[in-house]
Amino acid sequence: MPAEPDGDPSQLLRAAEGGDADAIARMRTLGTNCEARDDSVGAIRWYRQAASFHDEFSVARLKTLTGDTPVFELTHTFSDTHKMGRINDIALSADGRFAVFCANYAGERPSLWDAREWKELRRIKTRKLVVNTAFCPTGQELGLYYHYFIKGKYGGSAGLFDVANDRLLFDCDTSGWYCRRLWIHADNLIVWEDEPQGEVFLNEVTRPSGTLKKLFSGRNVLDISRDSTLLAIEAEDRSAIKIKERTTGKTRITLDVDVPSYPKGVAFSDDGKQFATQDDESVSIWDLSSQHPATVIHDPGALDRGGLAFSPDGALLAIAPGDSVLRLWDVKTGELRQTIAEQEFVHAFAFRPDGKLLVTAHDGGVMRVWQAR
Repeated sequence: MPAEPDGDPSQLLRAAEGGDADAIARMRTLGTNCEARDDSVGAIRWYRQAASFHDEFSVARLKTLTGDTPVFELTHTFSDTHKMGRINDIALSADGRFAVFCANYAGERPSLWDAREWKELRRIKTRKLVVNTAFCPTGQELGLYYHYFIKGKYGGSAGLFDVANDRLLFDCDTSGWYCRRLWIHADNLIVWEDEPQGEVFLNEVTRPSGTLKKLFSGRNVLDISRDSTLLAIEAEDRSAIKIKERTTGKTRITLDVDVPSYPKGVAFSDDGKQFATQDDESVSIWDLSSQHPATVIHDPGALDRGGLAFSPDGALLAIAPGDSVLRLWDVKTGELRQTIAEQEFVHAFAFRPDGKLLVTAHDGGVMRVWQAR
């Protein structure tokens, strides 16, 4: 623990909150002593450790140093059995009415929230562990992916849930046992799964019967575009990423970049025209019409928990490294647009479909809603 500052710490804190440049500089120096990547976040961390005055001045007040405070803070209340649970996935409806949060424990039903007043409405009636979810365009129906363990065997199933009438419309068993991502395209569920042996499956669950249609199976798949037409495949020697057409297998473009060592270190934009790759020092954003990165963002940090995500319009890239700081970057200029400082790891995050709000999930069922700019 770094040495405490000279003088009265409460006076230093008040001066910093009041905008005093010298006090803020001192706070940042204290943060640097903690070897934090972001000075203002380091200051918050230092004061979290300084128990002598942490109780009097809350961490929430210290967030004024970063220039960003959440619009709302929510909590998914876990059962006594799962007090240490966390939110595994977030879905926001396109009409802005609803939000759904999935926990990471069996028996913890997904929570449905009013996304205008941010009040919990109810828990969704499900029998199995829901680990992934996605709204249909109308916001009236919700795609769900279940994970189960029966008679010594893991499995997965996908279904469609009627939000208004609180009932499951259909579900069906799928090919894998771990869901990378679930989304809606052309009103059908698209499920991207893995198996322990490394096999990747892309399935479509069609309406209204819930029939499973296999679209693709293979290995070394890093990401899949939203319209399911493009696959990001790692080269055998991991020295490049190939963007291939799913139906023909034709390589559209080869990106000369080392393959990230973590699964969330790549991302397609929603329209499939851009692709982001992360290494230990930077993020490269590729215009898929060329083989050269259009923008390079220097934001070091391993993506062992958070990951990359484009905003729905492709104008921003959210980067959530393992140090609990989420940053929004301008895709065209590579400039930092917003820093969201947190005290817990960001386990999941999602943009609202209009791109104006961002929701982050943290330990203990805590969720925060931010204005994205």
